[in-house]
Amino acid sequence: MKKLIFSLIMATILTACSTPYQERGLRGGVTGIRLDDTIFEVTSSGNSFTGAGAIYRYGLRKAAEMTLSAGCKYFVAIDNESQSFDVGISGKNVVNQELNIMNGNLVYMMNGTAYNVIKPRTYKNTFACFNNKPNALIPGLIFNAKYVIEDVSKVNETLQ
Repeated sequence: MKKLIFSLIMATILTACSTPYQERGLRGGVTGIRLDDTIFEVTSSGNSFTGAGAIYRYGLRKAAEMTLSAGCKYFVAIDNESQSFDVGISGKNVVNQELNIMNGNLVYMMNGTAYNVIKPRTYKNTFACFNNKPNALIPGLIFNAKYVIEDVSKVNETLQ
């Protein structure tokens, strides 16, 4: 019983010390920079009590907020790195107006330049947003901003 009480007290202390979702400051947090009308960069960080999962969720939440403020509904992380996943869409080259399949890679097209869609990283990502729902569901790569905000808010409420 004493071990259980001690564990609960320590979990409460560690959770209280972790970085909350906030603009980036001394304790960490998240910041977003708009690079173009539909392109933005998000950086998230935390202190030593903040887990990588929380930092990842903070970044996704900020990306979702910036997506909605840009008047978009969906977003993807983009980069010029090679993709480490199988797109698994056959027979179609156009997923929606902005997303295409090119040489077996899912790409975001902007002004004639193709950017690989990637799995978001924990700390820093470049995102592109768009309005049209892709005609292919690619879990973990194409995010609906509304659902990300709802789900991340629920997770954060349970942690507090």
